[in-house]
Parts: sequence; structure tokens; C-alpha cells
Amino acid sequence: MIDRDMMKSAAIPFALLVSAFCLRLYGALVPGIIVPDGVMYIDTAKMIIAGQWQRVTEYGVYSTYPFLIILFQKVFPNWEIAGRMVSVVFGSLAILPFYFLIKRIFDVRIALVASVFFVINPRLVEYSSNVIREPVFWLFSLTALWTAWEGISRQKWMFMVSASCFVGCAALTRMEGIALVPVILLWMWWYSWKEKEFGIKKLLLLFLVFVVSFPILFSIPLTALKNRRGQWEIGHLGSKIPDILNMGNKDDAGATFKKAVEELDPVSKIVSRNKYVFFLWEALHKFFRSFHVLFILLFVIGVTRRKVIPYDKREAPIIIWWSVFCLISVLYMSRIYYLSTRHGMQMSIPGLIWVSIGFFELTSLAERYLAKFRPNWRHARNIAVYLFVVICLIILPNTLSWSGYEKVEM
Repeated sequence: MIDRDMMKSAAIPFALLVSAFCLRLYGALVPGIIVPDGVMYIDTAKMIIAGQWQRVTEYGVYSTYPFLIILFQKVFPNWEIAGRMVSVVFGSLAILPFYFLIKRIFDVRIALVASVFFVINPRLVEYSSNVIREPVFWLFSLTALWTAWEGISRQKWMFMVSASCFVGCAALTRMEGIALVPVILLWMWWYSWKEKEFGIKKLLLLFLVFVVSFPILFSIPLTALKNRRGQWEIGHLGSKIPDILNMGNKDDAGATFKKAVEELDPVSKIVSRNKYVFFLWEALHKFFRSFHVLFILLFVIGVTRRKVIPYDKREAPIIIWWSVFCLISVLYMSRIYYLSTRHGMQMSIPGLIWVSIGFFELTSLAERYLAKFRPNWRHARNIAVYLFVVICLIILPNTLSWSGYEKVEM
């Protein structure tokens, strides 16, 4: 017989998953133009189906996304619909590791509010309804982080094997997936420092399992791809990263930066007097741009006002996670002088934790206001629910709106 508590604990993630799927499916079914990159992914999938392995690198790059499009195309014959459904399914499933990770680090209430905000975040829904690889990357990266934290906190090496596998999948989807390695390694170091009984032997064992698992698990599929290509292929990890590292060393790098500055707004031009300050400014700009304005307000409250949920050492893993991807964005821009909103979204996902904390702080402010000016209001104890519903109702119209080609800003 199924335990009642088990059913209750499963109801929350199931409801989150269904809600996320419905919103993203709605966005995918609304007529609109797919982004230019989507055409490239579909053509890449067709080349793979046709056995034209050599042409793939001439036109684009190998990643997990075209292979997933091929798999979904068996169910959805239309290539565009197949590509959209990959994004819908993976973008919806991403809520599960996010919820379980935050619940494990914090508690159910913070995890639930942050997860609902994840579900209705307009940018996340936009990307999860188009032919684009970001949703696949989110699922792989969040699953890697969740299983890594389970392996570290529970000291179970099998979770580290899973984490290594999903880090590899994330890195083969987007090159930024390689940033998960320092995140997880820093988590290991921080946890061993916090928990003295963790021990250096356990730390080294988990580290060894994490590092070794990827080459072992991926040796067969990468070898099979090599046999068809005639050479080793690891996507952007082997092609774009070296190009980016060399790009900043070119003689015209300074001229490229000056040309980019000329097209900026007045505030950015002032900040650009020091280019590294400007790179950080632009990374933060993309970070906030990936949020709804209400999320920005809650984020600021969650970072600056901590009366209800005091600052806690449990936030250290989230700070590490956010900081590593912020640093990656700064380094990325320092090499090619370009940054898109999708890079900011990699910071906005951990940022939702502080948005959730900001919600509880705002609720506390509202309760204090009512206690002072409306002490006899009979619905005062339900103010958190009312405030939560109002926030969702304000954001949902943006989530459900479609703006054609401009929907996804690259």
C-alpha cells in the first residue's frame, strides 16, 4: 500500500511538472517563427540521418540536440514540431532536479516558491517552446548539480557517477557545461570544510569517481562517432573554446572593443572606461534582463533584507553556482565582446532562490503593515497566499504572450 506521506511528497513535483509542461506546450503551439539557430539544428539532424557526417561540422557543430530531434522526429514527423517538443519536454523536466536540489539544500517552502517561479518565468518558457538547445542544457546541468549534491551530502559514489555523466551531456550540448566541473569541485571542497567528519579520503574518492566516470561512460559513443567522422569530435569543447581563447589575443581585439562601445547606451559607455568593469556590468545586465521586473524586485529584497530568513551558510553552494557562471560570462565576453540573454539565464536559475527568499521577506513586510494599519482584517493570516497569487497573475500574461521572431532574443 502506498504511504500517504509519500503521495503528498510526490504530489508537489508532479504538479510542478504538469504545470511546466502545459505552459511550454502552449508556447510551442502558438504560431511563430523559429530562431535562426533552430534551422541549423534541424538541418544538422537531417544530415546525420542522411549519413553526411562530414558536412555537419561544415555547417554547424555536433551537440546532443540534433540527435534528440532525430529521436523525437520518430513520433512527430514534422521536423519543426519535433524540435519544439524536445525543448518542451526537456524544459519541463528541468523543474524536477531544480526542485529536488533546492529542497535538499534549503527546505520545501523555499524550493516550492522558487520552483513555481521557475515554471512561470517568461524567459524560461520562451526558450522552452522554440527550436533551441538551451532547455536540454538546463535539464542536463540541473540534474548534474542535483546528483552531485546528493553524492556529496550523502557520500554516495553512485551519485557522482551520475553527476559526471550529466556534466558530460551538458558540455556536449553547450560548451558552458564545462563550468559545472569547477562548481561541483568547489562544492566538494566547501562541504568537506564545513563537515569535518567528511574526511580527506571520502573527498578524494568522490573526486576520483567524478573525474574518471565521464571518459569511461562516453568512450563508446565518442568512439562510434569517431569511426563515422574519421576523427575525434567533442562539439564546441574541441572547436569553439580554442577559437574563443585565441580571439582575445588578436591584434584587432582593442579595435573590436572600441567598435562595440560605440553602439552602447550612455551609461554603458561610462562603465566601459574600464573594459573588465564593463564586462561585469554587461553580464549583470543580461542577468537582470532574463528576469521579469517583479522577480528583479524580489531578488533585490531577498539579497538585501533578511529578517525572516537570515543569511545562512546553506547559501554558499548557490553563491558558488551563481559566481562561477557569472565569471564564465565575463570571460566569454572578454574574448569575443558579445554576450546574449541566454548567458544571463544561466545565472538567473540559481538567482531564483533569492527571488523565493525575497517573496517571504516581502510577505513579512506586508504582514507588519497589516498589523499596524489593519489589525482586525480577518484574512491577514492568508496574506502569503494572496500575495503569491497576485505575483503569479501579474507574470502569467507575459509568460503566455507571443511576439513572433523577437520572442527569443539571441
